[in-house]
Amino acid sequence: MSKCLILQHDVSNFFLPGAMNVTQSPLGNISTSEAWQTRLRELQGGLMVASVLEILLGFSGVIGFLLRYIGPLSITPTISLIGLSLIPVTANFASKQWGVAAMTMVLMLLFSQYLQRYNLPFPAFSRKRRCHVVWLPIFKLFPVLLAILTSWAVCAILTVTGAFPSEPGRQGYLARTDLRNTVLQTAPWFRFPYPGEWGPASVSTILGLLAAMCFPK
Repeated sequence: MSKCLILQHDVSNFFLPGAMNVTQSPLGNISTSEAWQTRLRELQGGLMVASVLEILLGFSGVIGFLLRYIGPLSITPTISLIGLSLIPVTANFASKQWGVAAMTMVLMLLFSQYLQRYNLPFPAFSRKRRCHVVWLPIFKLFPVLLAILTSWAVCAILTVTGAFPSEPGRQGYLARTDLRNTVLQTAPWFRFPYPGEWGPASVSTILGLLAAMCFPK
Protein backbone atom coordinates (compact mmCIF):
# COMPACT_ATOMS: atom_id res chain seq x y z
CA MET A 1 0.00 0.00 0.00
CA SER A 2 1.39 3.39 -0.94
CA LYS A 3 2.10 6.04 1.65
CA CYS A 4 1.94 9.82 1.33
CA LEU A 5 5.03 11.47 2.75
CA ILE A 6 4.63 14.98 4.07
CA LEU A 7 6.40 17.83 2.31
CA GLN A 8 7.40 20.95 4.17
CA HIS A 9 8.11 23.88 1.87
CA ASP A 10 10.78 26.34 2.80
CA VAL A 11 12.23 29.54 1.42
CA SER A 12 14.55 29.00 -1.53
CA ASN A 13 18.20 29.15 -0.47
CA PHE A 14 19.07 30.91 -3.73
CA PHE A 15 17.72 34.16 -2.24
CA LEU A 16 20.20 34.06 0.65
CA PRO A 17 23.32 35.26 -1.25
CA GLY A 18 21.47 38.25 -2.68
CA ALA A 19 19.87 39.11 0.66
CA MET A 20 23.16 38.71 2.54
CA ASN A 21 24.88 40.94 -0.01
CA VAL A 22 22.34 43.66 0.78
CA THR A 23 22.43 43.26 4.57
CA GLN A 24 26.23 43.20 4.77
CA SER A 25 26.91 46.09 2.41
CA PRO A 26 28.74 49.07 3.99
CA LEU A 27 26.54 52.11 4.59
CA GLY A 28 28.99 54.61 6.02
CA ASN A 29 28.61 56.48 9.30
CA ILE A 30 24.89 56.24 9.96
CA SER A 31 22.92 55.15 12.99
CA THR A 32 21.98 51.52 13.59
CA SER A 33 18.25 52.20 13.13
CA GLU A 34 18.82 53.98 9.84
CA ALA A 35 21.18 51.23 8.68
CA TRP A 36 18.72 48.35 8.92
CA GLN A 37 15.90 50.49 7.54
CA THR A 38 18.06 51.28 4.49
CA ARG A 39 18.79 47.60 4.00
CA LEU A 40 15.11 46.72 4.33
CA ARG A 41 14.25 49.28 1.65
CA GLU A 42 16.82 47.71 -0.68
CA LEU A 43 15.45 44.22 0.00
CA GLN A 44 11.89 45.43 -0.63
CA GLY A 45 12.84 47.01 -3.94
CA GLY A 46 14.79 43.99 -5.13
CA LEU A 47 12.01 41.57 -4.23
CA MET A 48 9.40 43.77 -5.91
CA VAL A 49 11.34 43.87 -9.19
CA ALA A 50 12.02 40.12 -9.04
CA SER A 51 8.33 39.44 -8.37
CA VAL A 52 7.25 41.59 -11.33
CA LEU A 53 9.61 39.65 -13.59
CA GLU A 54 8.19 36.37 -12.35
CA ILE A 55 4.65 37.61 -13.00
CA LEU A 56 5.62 38.63 -16.55
CA LEU A 57 7.07 35.18 -17.18
CA GLY A 58 3.80 33.65 -16.00
CA PHE A 59 1.62 35.86 -18.20
CA SER A 60 3.85 35.31 -21.25
CA GLY A 61 3.08 31.58 -21.29
CA VAL A 62 6.70 30.49 -21.04
CA ILE A 63 5.99 28.48 -17.89
CA GLY A 64 3.10 26.61 -19.56
CA PHE A 65 5.34 25.80 -22.51
CA LEU A 66 8.07 24.42 -20.26
CA LEU A 67 5.59 22.32 -18.28
CA ARG A 68 5.03 20.21 -21.40
CA TYR A 69 8.53 18.82 -20.93
CA ILE A 70 8.45 18.56 -17.12
CA GLY A 71 7.12 15.27 -15.79
CA PRO A 72 7.43 13.16 -12.63
CA LEU A 73 10.99 12.17 -13.54
CA SER A 74 11.94 15.85 -13.53
CA ILE A 75 10.05 16.79 -10.38
CA THR A 76 11.39 13.93 -8.22
CA PRO A 77 15.08 14.96 -8.43
CA THR A 78 14.08 18.60 -7.88
CA ILE A 79 12.21 17.77 -4.67
CA SER A 80 15.13 15.60 -3.54
CA LEU A 81 17.61 18.41 -4.16
CA ILE A 82 15.42 20.85 -2.20
CA GLY A 83 15.44 18.47 0.77
CA LEU A 84 19.20 17.90 0.54
CA SER A 85 19.87 21.64 0.35
CA LEU A 86 18.09 22.11 3.69
CA ILE A 87 20.19 19.52 5.55
CA PRO A 88 22.87 22.01 6.77
CA VAL A 89 20.19 24.39 8.07
CA THR A 90 18.32 21.55 9.78
CA ALA A 91 21.49 20.12 11.32
CA ASN A 92 22.48 23.55 12.65
CA PHE A 93 19.18 24.01 14.50
CA ALA A 94 18.97 20.36 15.61
CA SER A 95 22.47 20.47 17.11
CA LYS A 96 21.21 22.83 19.83
CA GLN A 97 19.29 19.92 21.40
CA TRP A 98 19.34 16.60 19.54
CA GLY A 99 16.79 15.02 21.88
CA VAL A 100 14.11 17.58 21.08
CA ALA A 101 14.93 17.39 17.36
CA ALA A 102 14.62 13.58 17.36
CA MET A 103 11.35 13.76 19.29
CA THR A 104 9.91 16.23 16.77
CA MET A 105 10.94 14.03 13.85
CA VAL A 106 9.45 10.89 15.44
CA LEU A 107 6.20 12.72 16.20
CA MET A 108 6.04 14.02 12.64
CA LEU A 109 6.40 10.51 11.24
CA LEU A 110 3.93 9.13 13.79
CA PHE A 111 1.24 11.66 12.96
CA SER A 112 1.67 11.53 9.17
CA GLN A 113 2.18 7.80 8.66
CA TYR A 114 0.48 5.88 11.47
CA LEU A 115 -2.23 8.16 12.89
CA GLN A 116 -3.46 9.69 9.64
CA ARG A 117 -6.30 7.17 9.40
CA TYR A 118 -7.76 8.24 12.74
CA ASN A 119 -10.18 11.15 13.06
CA LEU A 120 -10.82 13.26 16.13
CA PRO A 121 -14.21 14.62 17.25
CA PHE A 122 -14.80 18.38 17.25
CA PRO A 123 -17.94 20.37 18.10
CA ALA A 124 -19.62 22.12 15.17
CA PHE A 125 -22.72 24.15 14.43
CA SER A 126 -24.87 24.53 11.34
CA ARG A 127 -28.37 25.80 10.65
CA LYS A 128 -29.59 22.41 9.56
CA ARG A 129 -27.98 20.15 12.17
CA ARG A 130 -27.52 22.73 14.93
CA CYS A 131 -24.94 21.63 17.49
CA HIS A 132 -23.30 18.40 16.45
CA VAL A 133 -19.96 16.59 16.36
CA VAL A 134 -17.77 16.27 13.28
CA TRP A 135 -14.84 13.90 12.85
CA LEU A 136 -11.82 15.52 11.22
CA PRO A 137 -8.53 13.96 10.03
CA ILE A 138 -6.39 16.29 12.14
CA PHE A 139 -3.31 14.06 12.04
CA LYS A 140 -3.47 13.89 8.26
CA LEU A 141 -4.00 17.63 7.81
CA PHE A 142 -1.53 19.07 10.34
CA PRO A 143 1.26 16.54 11.08
CA VAL A 144 4.04 19.14 11.07
CA LEU A 145 2.13 21.68 13.17
CA LEU A 146 1.05 19.07 15.70
CA ALA A 147 4.61 17.77 16.04
CA ILE A 148 5.96 21.28 16.64
CA LEU A 149 3.25 22.15 19.18
CA THR A 150 3.74 18.87 21.05
CA SER A 151 7.52 19.31 21.20
CA TRP A 152 7.12 22.90 22.37
CA ALA A 153 4.76 21.77 25.13
CA VAL A 154 7.28 19.16 26.28
CA CYS A 155 10.04 21.79 26.25
CA ALA A 156 7.84 24.13 28.28
CA ILE A 157 7.32 21.43 30.92
CA LEU A 158 11.05 20.66 31.02
CA THR A 159 11.80 24.38 31.33
CA VAL A 160 9.44 24.86 34.28
CA THR A 161 10.72 21.76 36.06
CA GLY A 162 14.35 22.83 35.63
CA ALA A 163 15.40 19.94 33.41
CA PHE A 164 17.01 22.32 30.93
CA PRO A 165 20.06 24.25 32.19
CA SER A 166 19.73 27.95 32.91
CA GLU A 167 23.39 28.76 32.22
CA PRO A 168 24.06 30.08 28.69
CA GLY A 169 26.43 27.94 26.68
CA ARG A 170 25.43 24.60 28.16
CA GLN A 171 23.88 21.89 26.02
CA GLY A 172 20.10 22.22 26.04
CA TYR A 173 19.98 25.86 27.13
CA LEU A 174 18.65 27.01 23.75
CA ALA A 175 15.75 24.55 24.06
CA ARG A 176 14.24 26.56 26.91
CA THR A 177 10.93 28.24 26.07
CA ASP A 178 11.50 31.31 28.26
CA LEU A 179 14.54 32.71 26.45
CA ARG A 180 12.59 35.25 24.41
CA ASN A 181 9.78 36.21 26.74
CA THR A 182 10.71 39.87 26.30
CA VAL A 183 9.78 39.63 22.60
CA LEU A 184 6.22 38.64 23.52
CA GLN A 185 6.02 41.31 26.21
CA THR A 186 7.27 44.18 24.03
CA ALA A 187 5.61 43.20 20.73
CA PRO A 188 2.41 45.08 19.85
CA TRP A 189 -0.87 43.19 19.94
CA PHE A 190 -1.81 44.23 16.42
CA ARG A 191 0.48 45.33 13.63
CA PHE A 192 -0.28 45.66 9.93
CA PRO A 193 2.83 45.68 7.70
CA TYR A 194 2.58 47.45 4.38
CA PRO A 195 4.91 48.21 1.43
CA GLY A 196 7.06 51.25 1.95
CA GLU A 197 6.72 51.10 5.74
CA TRP A 198 10.41 51.99 6.17
CA GLY A 199 10.46 54.54 3.35
CA PRO A 200 10.41 54.37 -0.45
CA ALA A 201 11.82 51.10 -1.80
CA SER A 202 15.27 51.23 -3.39
CA VAL A 203 16.26 49.24 -6.47
CA SER A 204 20.00 49.79 -6.29
CA THR A 205 20.76 46.10 -5.61
CA ILE A 206 18.55 43.69 -7.55
CA LEU A 207 20.88 41.48 -9.60
CA GLY A 208 21.30 38.86 -6.88
CA LEU A 209 17.58 38.61 -6.24
CA LEU A 210 16.81 38.47 -9.97
CA ALA A 211 19.25 35.60 -10.38
CA ALA A 212 17.69 33.80 -7.41
CA MET A 213 14.23 34.12 -8.95
CA CYS A 214 15.42 32.37 -12.12
CA PHE A 215 16.37 29.20 -10.21
CA PRO A 216 13.70 26.54 -9.56
CA LYS A 217 12.17 26.82 -6.10
